[in-house]
Amino acid sequence: MVYFGSPSFLGNDITNMNEEVLEIITNKELIALNQDKLCKQAEKVYDKNDIEVFLKPLKNGDWGVCILNRSEIEQQFKLNWDHLGIKVNKLLAIRDLWLHKNLKTFFFIPLFLRIVIKHSYTILYNDYR
Repeated sequence: MVYFGSPSFLGNDITNMNEEVLEIITNKELIALNQDKLCKQAEKVYDKNDIEVFLKPLKNGDWGVCILNRSEIEQQFKLNWDHLGIKVNKLLAIRDLWLHKNLKTFFFIPLFLRIVIKHSYTILYNDYR
């Protein structure tokens, strides 16, 4: 998985890839998260009811967060900062690395984020101090 900072290998026929696979393996934002200069692997910080949350510290002080839904159905999840074990300061910006778009910027820090997860959800958390 891209969140763990491991080398990326392909075990498929690269001459016959569909668009979905090509989009995943060429996602520059996910590759940058994987290859961050801090070289830290993500750690599982939450695991309950088929939802797993992984946290990866980044060299510039940001955090990569992966929320993984292991069930077959869409689930709602309340991401509590306590799940992450990090202190959130001042301005908070959140970006979806799969969709390549900024989701939300908070000028105050909410106690939690409510997220609907189909399968996997990766965000980049920026804490502007």
